[in-house]
Amino acid sequence: MIQREQEERTFVVFAIVGYHLALPIEIVLQVVNCPAIAQDELSKIGLLRIGQHLIRVVNLDRWPDIDSVESSRKSQNFLIVIAGIEKKLYGILVHEPPNLMKLPLNKVQCLPPMERQFPLLNLVSHVIMRDQAESPTAVFLLDRDKF
Repeated sequence: MIQREQEERTFVVFAIVGYHLALPIEIVLQVVNCPAIAQDELSKIGLLRIGQHLIRVVNLDRWPDIDSVESSRKSQNFLIVIAGIEKKLYGILVHEPPNLMKLPLNKVQCLPPMERQFPLLNLVSHVIMRDQAESPTAVFLLDRDKF
């Protein structure tokens, strides 16, 4: 019997306060060392200028359902720049460089509505359970339509 290769897709995976989050590689424009965010009018409303581009900064560490003093003390080291709907640019602040990971599409599951009671989960649409030796790990897929 010939075993068919399972279909996989490449994602950019990163951790935010214990959650593993992922974005399809196709929407990630670049990952850059995060410039110091100046305390100016733009930063006060969550915008960052890099070159000629204005980027809406999304800091998931400070999302309403995340209560972590340790994470807010860490410096933000990287910015994952993505193309949102209508070519708007968004930047997600992360502490560690993200990883490229091939994940099996047959393990993608839609999140049931009751799971979305937590504000962070309002930004995700699906989850992939990765089987690991120690224990399964949930990787939440961010939905760019919800930024």
